[in-house]
Amino acid sequence: MCSNVIRRHGDARNHKMLARFMNLVLATVFVSAVGELRADTESTIDVTGGAEIFAIPDEVLVSASIDTKGKTVIEASEQNDKLVQSVTEFLKKSGIEERHIRTEYLSLRPVFPTSAGGYGNSNAFPPPVPNGESLQPIGYTAVRSFSIIVRDVKKFESVYKGMLQLGVNRIDGVQFRTTQLRKYRDEARTQAVKAAKEKAVAMAKELGVEVAGVKLVVEQNNQSNPFVGNAMQVAIPVGGEGSSTGGEIAITASVRVVFLLSPPKSEMAR
Repeated sequence: MCSNVIRRHGDARNHKMLARFMNLVLATVFVSAVGELRADTESTIDVTGGAEIFAIPDEVLVSASIDTKGKTVIEASEQNDKLVQSVTEFLKKSGIEERHIRTEYLSLRPVFPTSAGGYGNSNAFPPPVPNGESLQPIGYTAVRSFSIIVRDVKKFESVYKGMLQLGVNRIDGVQFRTTQLRKYRDEARTQAVKAAKEKAVAMAKELGVEVAGVKLVVEQNNQSNPFVGNAMQVAIPVGGEGSSTGGEIAITASVRVVFLLSPPKSEMAR
């Protein structure tokens, strides 16, 4: 009899503990569900802001090449070396530092005749000929591509024309740049964020709510800009009697910001 009473008390205690545990689990689930519901139903506004800053270029990057031909490998190579040396000496006399003159590419290839004769394809392998005959090269071409940085923009045109006169026969690109690009990027980014905030505040006011905070910030890149870092590099051809300047460089920034919204403070105080 006594053992049955003890067993019943033990069973009742276990049932109470189990009931408390289940209540705790349900309460935890309820709180989590409410939290998720609040997170899903929070009011936000998604806006973008952009800014564009213009800077004066303070250096010019020039990519150029010297292409020479000769009947032999030695002849083509020596002619190329002679012109490169002449251009390099001119650049140094013009104030271009040696560290700002860099060789980018070297090439030496045979030249095979075309069907019309004379200099033709500059390929590593000869074109096919009938009857399996062997086609011999009629010469060789040597190419040296290099880049220079002109730190004084005012000297650009004289340097450009001087290189052409001394044997540079191909200009692959001219870019007017600024050495303060990082500074202008930061400034443009700050202005873009301000623009996004102003837009969000104006829209929230019109909707009768207020901006309460920030949920997400994403920096966006201008995909249509073909230049790295959203910095526009301007290529300017030079020739004739006119003069060239780099104009201005456009540095752009764009951000996407998701702002949290809340009712007006006056309404919350009621």
